[in-house]
Amino acid sequence: MKILHIDSELTWRGGQNQTRLLVEGQLNAGLQVHLVTHPGSALSHIMAGKLPILELKFRSGLSYTDAGKEVANYCRDQGIDLIDAQSSKAHSLALATKKQFKDLKLIVHRRVDYVPKYNPISLLKYKSKHVDHYVAISEAIGSILRKYGILPDKISVVHSAASPLDFKYPSKKQAKEQVAKQLSIDKNKIWLGNISALTDQKDYPTLIKSLKLLKSKYGNQFHGIIAGSGKLENQIKSMIKKLDLNNEVSMIGFRDDVPDILQSLDILAIPSKFEGLGTIILDALQAGCCVVATEVGGIPEMIIHGKTGLLSPVGDEHAFCENLLKVIESKSTRQLLATTGKSFIEEKFTVENMVQGNIEIYKKVMGLG
Repeated sequence: MKILHIDSELTWRGGQNQTRLLVEGQLNAGLQVHLVTHPGSALSHIMAGKLPILELKFRSGLSYTDAGKEVANYCRDQGIDLIDAQSSKAHSLALATKKQFKDLKLIVHRRVDYVPKYNPISLLKYKSKHVDHYVAISEAIGSILRKYGILPDKISVVHSAASPLDFKYPSKKQAKEQVAKQLSIDKNKIWLGNISALTDQKDYPTLIKSLKLLKSKYGNQFHGIIAGSGKLENQIKSMIKKLDLNNEVSMIGFRDDVPDILQSLDILAIPSKFEGLGTIILDALQAGCCVVATEVGGIPEMIIHGKTGLLSPVGDEHAFCENLLKVIESKSTRQLLATTGKSFIEEKFTVENMVQGNIEIYKKVMGLG
């Protein structure tokens, strides 16, 4: 079985890491795997030399029709059996490809938990008979696809995997000591933070407002760390200043040492408005963080309230603050949630489960099992 993965994104985010894990796992399983990416993409750079890569400007420049012809010719030349589209634009390109090469099987991964648009183009795209199967990375996304009108027997749920991380330090204490020196932050305070793009989806305003409430209740015995970049950076900085939190919150920008930052945090604070799954939570649990998050999308499939972390409604800074306060004031609660959460994801969200789950879907679609 020869597989062609298509990923349209230029930057490196959780979805691209999951594509990497899936591709590497399939290569290790003996599958013949190829990849289509945008020229100069982060995924293309990281996967270079591991498998054949076709770089194609299908996000701009070439129309989907022209790009589809090019991919179809590549599939014929290479004997590709199945395309796995990893994003919405990849979905569009895959459909254009299949119009040129009807014998290809088409799998579409859905990684976001918002409802596709109901305009004619989107309806044709998502309900196309040319899509053989959808893979949802959470039960929440699977439910959205069913409500949208995708037949249930065309949808399977295969959770994203906890990416194996290489932690530099032997303990959280030592990680915190080293990061404290780098960032000039008091190592004796409780550290809570978020590592994600500075976008509306991540709802940093709710986090900042909850930290203002936390300061009024707990004083300044905590420190907030925000790692990431994005279009809302200036807005978030302005809000921190306006709420007099400059001494309590550090914005440290984009980081390439995410495992070190996670290992130094006591609490991962995720107030997202929506999440397909939220793989930073999987990473944080591996790093021994206690997770406080919102009850949205696929998050409750990882964070069971009161067992593997704490959840609150979206946009409710008061409830979010109360959950932060619970785990800040009780070290035993914080450690229990972190330990239970880590054990849970190490059992349920493995790379092996994710890779094998996808391969079983391929076999089913190909009529091999």
